[in-house]
Amino acid sequence: MILIAQDKANHFIYGFLIFMISQYFLNDYLSFGVVFAFALSKEIKDEIVYKGFDYKDLLATLLPAIIVYFLR
Repeated sequence: MILIAQDKANHFIYGFLIFMISQYFLNDYLSFGVVFAFALSKEIKDEIVYKGFDYKDLLATLLPAIIVYFLR
């Protein structure tokens, strides 16, 4: 039984790692911006290379930053 697709899980993990690492150097808002920049650039690359911009991947990457921000 698969609860979440492997691709979305990877996006979630990378979004979490990017957010947590950037927290050492930046505040919450800038860290969220860093995650957003990485997520958006990845989806733009996917659109150019694979002809497929996926908003769900973008959301899966941003979700950990949103969750950590609101759990504080």
